[in-house]
Amino acid sequence: MRRVEITAEAGRRFVAEIGGEPATPNAFGRKLAGFAFVLAMALHAASMGGSFPRPSEWRGAFVSREPPSDNTAEAQAERTMRAARMMAAGVAVSAVIQTASGADLAVPSKQYPTIQAAVNAAVDGDVIHLAQGTFVESCTVQGKSVSFVGSGMDATRWEAPAGHRCLWMPFGDSKALAITDIHFTGFDMPYNAAAVDLESTGAHRVSRCRISSSGYFSLETFGPGSIIEDCEFLSNTGSGVSMTIPQSQSPQLQTIRRCRFFDNTNRFDTRASAIAVYNTLLRVENCEFRRNNWPSGNGKAIQVDSGQLTVQGCVFCDSSSSPITGAWADGGGNTFTSTCTAPCPTDLVHDGATNGADMAVLLNFWGTNGSQYPGVDLNSDGIVDGTDLAMLLNAWGPCPQ
Repeated sequence: MRRVEITAEAGRRFVAEIGGEPATPNAFGRKLAGFAFVLAMALHAASMGGSFPRPSEWRGAFVSREPPSDNTAEAQAERTMRAARMMAAGVAVSAVIQTASGADLAVPSKQYPTIQAAVNAAVDGDVIHLAQGTFVESCTVQGKSVSFVGSGMDATRWEAPAGHRCLWMPFGDSKALAITDIHFTGFDMPYNAAAVDLESTGAHRVSRCRISSSGYFSLETFGPGSIIEDCEFLSNTGSGVSMTIPQSQSPQLQTIRRCRFFDNTNRFDTRASAIAVYNTLLRVENCEFRRNNWPSGNGKAIQVDSGQLTVQGCVFCDSSSSPITGAWADGGGNTFTSTCTAPCPTDLVHDGATNGADMAVLLNFWGTNGSQYPGVDLNSDGIVDGTDLAMLLNAWGPCPQ
């Protein structure tokens, strides 16, 4: 149950049911009166944001005249029934109860055939669940904090329509979004925008998502306290992530942790391919950067335009000798190598498995020396041929963890 509304008519019926002078109560009547009192108290608590009145406040809050002076069971029951009548008349008319976790809105469904339909119906705290499959939609969220939960980055795919973002929260908003288990892809706009464009200054959280084949930016956040964790940024053609605090505000902390940035090549040569930092205090922790702006491009993985950057426990390989440009602090535990050690060399597209996508790459470079796609010559014998194909087929399936 998500919300329970008690209308004015329901309140009148409740008052009618318990109205009038009570008869001499028996044991059942006393139990009924007790139940009515508990119900009235719960309704009052809902109207007061979940707080119950203190015992010392009960008389002033619920009793309109002095009860009988005696302390008999009948007098106690009468006081209880009178309190219930007062609460029903004064509180039950407009009480609304909502669970702390919010409503669950399923997309697609009869009620919500599109993501935008669910967003339009949602209120703060609601969770929009996206089923398995592909959604081609541009969605705008404004003035509400909701969560988007997919069925996994390999199961729920959200594609940007031509010339549009996947998801946008306009600048000037202060609400926050939570986004989990979705693959965003296909965004391509030639100006300052992103596939997932969170211009609101809320503290956003993006977890276990993949963003691929997108640019100008793939993900942009403006909110202090925003966290991006356990995400993948693959084969994007602009900066993977833009972390920004509006210039009108002082720099504040944002965090990127346990993310992978693979094969991103920025077509705008003056920009970094993985992360761009603007006026924010950014911590990048335990992330992996492979083949960003490589083998062509400027070799930048992270660029600090303004603000402060701390990098800790990260791996940079197959990029330039200086994959970070601008001022930054070394938090320790970082590794910079010229070549990447492939834990799964047959995973040529770096999606965590050896599959048809990798075979397509191999066949595309069949008969060549493989130099145009480093790694495709699996046995490094100078030619992409049947031996490499046999190695790929032999490793078919998920990569070892």
